[in-house]
Amino acid sequence: ALFLVNERVHKNLVQETTESELSETTNMCVVLVKKRVEIGRAARNKLIKHNLRLVLFVINRYFQDFANGPRFQDLCQAGVKGLITAIDRFEPKRRFRLSTYSLFWIRHAIIRSMTVSSFTRVSFGLES
Repeated sequence: ALFLVNERVHKNLVQETTESELSETTNMCVVLVKKRVEIGRAARNKLIKHNLRLVLFVINRYFQDFANGPRFQDLCQAGVKGLITAIDRFEPKRRFRLSTYSLFWIRHAIIRSMTVSSFTRVSFGLES
């Protein structure tokens, strides 16, 4: 919830929000805001850390041809970016599991990096 408030305040101010601005908006003390932001960051990092194997699963499942190639680390990096996007956009109230939701974003990020870097040609059927 604090993340959404931060986004709204950030859009209105067009600059990074400080803890004091967040505390004024949420009617909380600055120390409590800092503590909640730290807890949120730690939870986000924990979700990323515990779902890294999902990135490897997607690479091995959908991109077997590239799994043992020289660009494997590039695919892993793109997959982790997709995982981070999925975690940032995930909404539990929609009643989907994080792993199900993340599959789309991981595949999307990998395919996007493959097409942008153009180290290999991706067929149209794989893009859609």
